[in-house]
Amino acid sequence: MQHVAPTYIVAVYGGVDSCVLLHMLINHDQLLERAVPEDATLIVAHVNHGIRTNTSDRDQAFVKSLAET
Repeated sequence: MQHVAPTYIVAVYGGVDSCVLLHMLINHDQLLERAVPEDATLIVAHVNHGIRTNTSDRDQAFVKSLAET
């Protein structure tokens, strides 16, 4: 049977908890109950609802930069 690398979609809104989760997934953190395979694909998802007029665009830009890094 051929190995198929898993794909994970990670919802990141820019807050500390979702950013830490992304960091842990990228670095295959030992604290995770089940390790994420190194060949896994991570897709960072962010939705800018525009609800917080002062910070929504800034959060989007931050998450985009974080994902590109």
